[in-house]
Amino acid sequence: MSRKEVTNHFLKFVKAVISRPGMFLVNNVEDLTLIIFGYKTGISYHMEDYVFIDEMMNEFKKYINIHFKTNEDIEWARLIRFHCVSDAATLDFFNFKFNEFISEFEK
Repeated sequence: MSRKEVTNHFLKFVKAVISRPGMFLVNNVEDLTLIIFGYKTGISYHMEDYVFIDEMMNEFKKYINIHFKTNEDIEWARLIRFHCVSDAATLDFFNFKFNEFISEFEK
């Protein structure tokens, strides 16, 4: 599978989860982290795809760290949780920043 196809499959999956979090039992950004981890585990049989998605999420982590001007390497879910006031706000913020990140990532 090409990188574009891998990216498209992953993005469709994440968008499906974000658009219907209740269907996936996702209530907050921590639940979403577990869903993404499960996705990565599911594709780990094809190491190239796993490494690519892992690299993409590491870039997202850097993107969130830059957004919040941290001097440390903190996981994106922890930063989002710290800066949001509710579970729903964590998902909304993730959705906004992830879409912003993807538009820059695909350039």
